[in-house]
Amino acid sequence: MRRNLTGGLHQAPESGPFGTSGWPRGREAKRLAGAWESAAKRQIAKALYRPAALAQRMLDRDDGPAYRALIVHDVAPENLGKVEWLVRFLRAGCRVLAPADVRSLPAAPAGARSRPRCLLTFDDGFLSQARVARTLLDPYGIKAVFFICPVLIDRAERGDYASVARSLGYAPRVSVPPLMGWREVRALAARGHIIGAHTQTHRRLIGLPPVALEGEIVTCANRLASVVGGPIAWFAYPFGGIDSIDRRALGCVATRYQYCCSGIRGLNTASTPPLAILRDHWDLEAPLPYLEGVLEGALDWRYALARRRLRRMASHAYFDAPARGSFD
Repeated sequence: MRRNLTGGLHQAPESGPFGTSGWPRGREAKRLAGAWESAAKRQIAKALYRPAALAQRMLDRDDGPAYRALIVHDVAPENLGKVEWLVRFLRAGCRVLAPADVRSLPAAPAGARSRPRCLLTFDDGFLSQARVARTLLDPYGIKAVFFICPVLIDRAERGDYASVARSLGYAPRVSVPPLMGWREVRALAARGHIIGAHTQTHRRLIGLPPVALEGEIVTCANRLASVVGGPIAWFAYPFGGIDSIDRRALGCVATRYQYCCSGIRGLNTASTPPLAILRDHWDLEAPLPYLEGVLEGALDWRYALARRRLRRMASHAYFDAPARGSFD
């Protein structure tokens, strides 16, 4: 069960990313991450993931500059060490990609590792994400994309977490971690992070009639634009799988957004359609060797068919869209 973090995120003093702010450091961070349980486990996991990762890298080697987008949801206290590890690992290898660089996708800086860079994205607007941004990302100038459901923010501010739980697909009697309020959303935008749309109510888009699609997709962008005081160019459809989007829904997305993110694993290159951005779920409940395999592309092969289907839908989306919205 997920832990309810209400009231626990703003009590510790803030004096730095790894100081007295209550975030783990040193040996404690390693213990929380679960990555140092035993050297044998790490070696076994790498032996299992390495062949798939190497094979995928050979398939991708001629595509030029590339990046992998990661999805993070709620960050429970016991998983903070994994987020710290991720930030440190990406920074050490010059592997962080800013949202603004997705458009041109420049080559990795000189001296960087040859492996793809990573774009950090956060779904559903959990309050813990705001603290991750303030405490881990901001001190290093790392910018991320935060996908928000406006109606769920409204419900959370009214205390209607039963409705929020149903919309997010939580099981009965499982407590939902607190969501951000509009104050936190505005603060993220003011500090240079990107606010993206995640539909109004976290509704699955496939098969919805045009009026419902308009409400979930276009109205969502308009509401967020009025909150942050600027255009909304990024969209991520809920649940992320190929069975959660269809051609008509993606055509509606094309009328209002420049980028559409999925939850389908894979490597993004210069040839990736902006409406078919691939993302890897960074499951904080998984052991760290597994997450290292995700970064190496060890699971990409399982999603090859879904990637092809999404790319085909994206190629038709602009023809299905009657008019383009403004996002620049």
